[in-house]
Amino acid sequence: MGETMVHVHSVPTDISAALTLEVAREIAIYDDTVVFPEEVLVYEPGDGNEYFSDYPTPILVLMFENQGVCAWGVPLGVDHPPVLVGDEFGVTRFSPNIETFIAARRWDDACFSLGPTMIQAQAEPLPEAAQRFLDERYESRFTTHGWPGHTQLRYESDSMRIMLWLSEEQCDWFIAAKSAGELEDAMRSLIALSDLATSAWSLEKEGEAILRRIRG
Repeated sequence: MGETMVHVHSVPTDISAALTLEVAREIAIYDDTVVFPEEVLVYEPGDGNEYFSDYPTPILVLMFENQGVCAWGVPLGVDHPPVLVGDEFGVTRFSPNIETFIAARRWDDACFSLGPTMIQAQAEPLPEAAQRFLDERYESRFTTHGWPGHTQLRYESDSMRIMLWLSEEQCDWFIAAKSAGELEDAMRSLIALSDLATSAWSLEKEGEAILRRIRG
């Protein structure tokens, strides 16, 4: 991660109460590296660290991305602190508070494990019409910012979860349902959105079979 000055600070009670070691390990779902509460690592402003050096307050580091590309942390000395994500390009407010950070990562884990198959896509940047369709058809949950795209949108219904990673160049889709039948029914309405008709794919044979049937 590079050399940096490390200081030990007291941790706000609401952070330590919400992010216990059990919870931190539970939400490290992308093989990210848990830092807090295994250790209290604080980066100071201007100390040369590669994630939060330009931020004006000390940052309690929560987690490193699995390849060290970014880190999540909480600014100390402020009321109701957000969770920040920092990388070589700067610092972004990932979520408004620690509770949303935890809830969003739990939601992601549930999305990946929801059903027997998942359909994915690396599609064009999200068209406004596609987002309007999703806003009208599904419940929006836990929007986050800064990693892995500039924005992450999460949608759900009783049987579906749809996660989008938005960047300037593309939009990554993750579409899951409790059953293959429910996934196929949903995909028949989703396939016309963006360029999913050509960009959607699946790691599982069942998912690829669904796409073949829909595409005819």
